[in-house]
Amino acid sequence: MSKLALTYLTSPWAYRLALLAGLVGISVMAFSAITQPFAVPHNDKVNHFLAFFYLSACLDGSIRTKSFVPAKLALLILYALLIELVQNFLPYRDFSLLDVAADGLGIFSYWVLRNYFRRLLMN
Repeated sequence: MSKLALTYLTSPWAYRLALLAGLVGISVMAFSAITQPFAVPHNDKVNHFLAFFYLSACLDGSIRTKSFVPAKLALLILYALLIELVQNFLPYRDFSLLDVAADGLGIFSYWVLRNYFRRLLMN
């Protein structure tokens, strides 16, 4: 990988921009009315998993301190709960602990695999 590409891939500002874009996009999708039913059963849970895996990676790259790891995890779980709490008050959405569990699994999966991804980036 070229040095320039590696510089952009490891820049905290690139991760912060990706995190902001992810938060905006996920929030819009989470609070919008569902216009089409899911074609694949449980596709919603896969979407939750992938969204929070992505947010975990972006947040981890945005703030690079090891002592901040518990706070990063707490922020992501709080965001997942906030989404579900807001959806509880929307007439076209429902609160779901299974969604929070899928979010948590995405967060946990990233943290398990994060060192593997970092080694891939550096090679």
